[in-house]
Amino acid sequence: SPAARTRETFERIAHDLGWNPERENPKVRFVEALYFATAGDLLTHIQAAGDGIDTLMVVGHNPGIGDLARILAQKGDPAALEELVRQVPAGGLARFTVAAAGWRETGPATTALQDFVSPKTLECDGS
Repeated sequence: SPAARTRETFERIAHDLGWNPERENPKVRFVEALYFATAGDLLTHIQAAGDGIDTLMVVGHNPGIGDLARILAQKGDPAALEELVRQVPAGGLARFTVAAAGWRETGPATTALQDFVSPKTLECDGS
């Protein structure tokens, strides 16, 4: 989403990973349609991602992004699944592996939740 809050979230994640998206990857896009997107809308955008893309990060808004995470989290790390099912708060991060031939086949049958982190589980470093 192009919203200020999602841009800030993305920039912080990119910075923390030591990644400069403007220099290293021209495929970063801020899509207006993701602002009020439902889980179905978000999944449609994921399924439309090019097959040349190995890793995809979607930064969006609740309730759509949380609903999508819960739909895709049918299997995976038990502790992460338990935490994600309770709530996907603002700033929550769910990491999935996708076992599909291409993004167009992404869905509950082809995804597994690897990790889920919420802001309350992170130590605040003051920055």
